[in-house]
Amino acid sequence: MTLLAIESSTKVCSVVLADETRIIASREVVNGNQHAALLTKFMEEVLQEGAVSGKEIDAVAVSKGPGSYTGLRIGASAAKGICFACNIPLVAVSSLFAMARKAGYLCSPGDIVVPMIDARRMEVYREVYDHQMNLLESVEPVIINPESFDHYTRSGRVFIVGDGILKFGDTFAGRENILLIPEIYPQAEYLVQPAIERLQKGDADDLAYFEPLYVKDFAAGKPRVKGLL
Repeated sequence: MTLLAIESSTKVCSVVLADETRIIASREVVNGNQHAALLTKFMEEVLQEGAVSGKEIDAVAVSKGPGSYTGLRIGASAAKGICFACNIPLVAVSSLFAMARKAGYLCSPGDIVVPMIDARRMEVYREVYDHQMNLLESVEPVIINPESFDHYTRSGRVFIVGDGILKFGDTFAGRENILLIPEIYPQAEYLVQPAIERLQKGDADDLAYFEPLYVKDFAAGKPRVKGLL
């Protein structure tokens, strides 16, 4: 099974071509919102490197969010376009769940994983999973404080992953049971295995009606006219 995976929920623009056992080709930038300029280019490049056409891949996996409204729209549009054109299924994977799965190998019974994505202002989008990847707390935008995970540290360690870590800096400095892992952030390769597992069960998203998980309503910035407050 050959899969094209697209991650666009944050500032990272990431695309991989993969099968059940390996990443065949990958492209990624992490230094800014360049999805509109680079996403389709990256898709073309990984297909070319893997020596396959769009009609030869079996499905497309895409990050469904939460995250950047614009990034998610660009990713969903690109994924839908190739799926419609090539008549292949679309599988949407939560960016938070994908990161939690990546961190799961670090966990022992009693530990939890908290994937986080920047939600602007003082908030992060977060979910909470136990060591077996059972969802304990569903996605919502929250403000993190030093006591946010105290009730979990009584039974084990708390692994926090994702770019949301950058939001609260030294909030958990000196807390032995709270471990920050910023090197696990939204990447297309993390979508591959969850997507393949769904496809093997015959499960895919409705191509016509799929919409990303925005959580918050889109808020456009107000244009300012020079000379006016």
